[in-house]
Amino acid sequence: MRRVIVCGLILWSTIWVSGCSSSDAVIQDCYSTTQFKRLVAPAFSYYVMNVDARGQSRLDLYLQMPYKKLHFQLNDFLYRASFSYSFLIRNVHGEIIQTKEIDRAVTVRTYEESVSLRSDFYLQTFLLPPATYTVEIISRDNLSQQRYRVVQTIEAKNFTDTTIAASTVLLLDTVAYDAKGVVLRPVLPEYASLLSGSLGTFQEIYNIRAGDTLMISTRYYRLKTMPEDDKKKFSYWLPPYKIDDDECTATDKELYISCDSTLVVPRNGMLQFIQLCQPLRIGKTIVQRSIVRRSATLVDSVSTEFSLFRKDSSGKLSPSQDEVLAAMRYILRESEYDSLRTLFGDDRSKKITEFWSFRGGSQRRFDFEKRVYEADQFFTTCIEGSRTPMGIVYIICGIPDYVDCRSDLFETWYYTLGERTYSVQFRVVGNKNQRTYFELSPFSVNEMFWQYHIDQWRKKD
Repeated sequence: MRRVIVCGLILWSTIWVSGCSSSDAVIQDCYSTTQFKRLVAPAFSYYVMNVDARGQSRLDLYLQMPYKKLHFQLNDFLYRASFSYSFLIRNVHGEIIQTKEIDRAVTVRTYEESVSLRSDFYLQTFLLPPATYTVEIISRDNLSQQRYRVVQTIEAKNFTDTTIAASTVLLLDTVAYDAKGVVLRPVLPEYASLLSGSLGTFQEIYNIRAGDTLMISTRYYRLKTMPEDDKKKFSYWLPPYKIDDDECTATDKELYISCDSTLVVPRNGMLQFIQLCQPLRIGKTIVQRSIVRRSATLVDSVSTEFSLFRKDSSGKLSPSQDEVLAAMRYILRESEYDSLRTLFGDDRSKKITEFWSFRGGSQRRFDFEKRVYEADQFFTTCIEGSRTPMGIVYIICGIPDYVDCRSDLFETWYYTLGERTYSVQFRVVGNKNQRTYFELSPFSVNEMFWQYHIDQWRKKD
């Protein structure tokens, strides 16, 4: 069975704004700095799948590099780009135990192809003894010499136990057939919004015997949120201390998709399992899968859980009207917002155009909506990135001049205006090990600083 990846990453072409710290330590330690680096660096997306390989633990690293993140050069009537990946595997003591250097080259015929939604896809595998490792991946564009780095802690599991075991779940775009057999077209989790049809999953199940019965149950949950009347009251022209982020803090779940399969194992060893379910709903989905093995002598099980996020399909190439309006709420008067929220489609778009016509026109509107789109790319986790406190501050104030994250619980952005420096402090919410969702620390933003940036957006010609 072959795994072939076909998918694309949507990002704006953007100029990097200087000021953020560029040291490797800060880039890796600070969540937001790593996201900002994606603006111009050869930023790739990746997914790690852990499978059994004849008694050893194997890490499959799927890497996807968008053409838009590379620098192409016209040579002999063709547009060429080249870049490299460096892989470093460290044990728990920080010792490097495996390394790998890979050179990649991309050639296209036209400039339009070089800035299209196409991507270069690469799969790198490592055989490792079962243990916990740190995987560091560095990409480097050979023409610009820019780099991008990610670091993740990975557990290489021991699949040789006598109890049932399973690989990591791989998401599928489509399942096709050709003369050589089944062809899987995986999709990386962050591209779930690009799926127009059903969501497929691929998983390998180990340590099973012929005649065993497997019951595989997959449940898709969304978090229950508060009714509109119970949500926090919005405060106009103030920093995002109070936002409707109950999707990120709710604990009660609501089931909306169930996929169940029962099968009899045909032979000893390993079974490859493909399951297709309904499309994801918009927003955050928690996926829980349990695999129960029954035989004449025992019953055992293995389970897994992961989260996916799907954007509104209307916002794939640009932010949706609702996202734009939600962000504009921070620079609008209450009466302006109320007049816009009652309109839809072309009527709302015309009204937004009218607002910007006195404030820089189409270019200023483009700049604002571009930041909304980039905030989605940077900070989307449990809600759209443009709705998170970090996303809102980025939209209103732009990239900070410096980011400090020496504390595990806080991340502070610093902005310099004239001879004075202002700070904006965020604190980790939820899983402090993941550090992917932050709320704005109460009363941490200077009101004059915030008002200055609102005035910059509202300033008339």
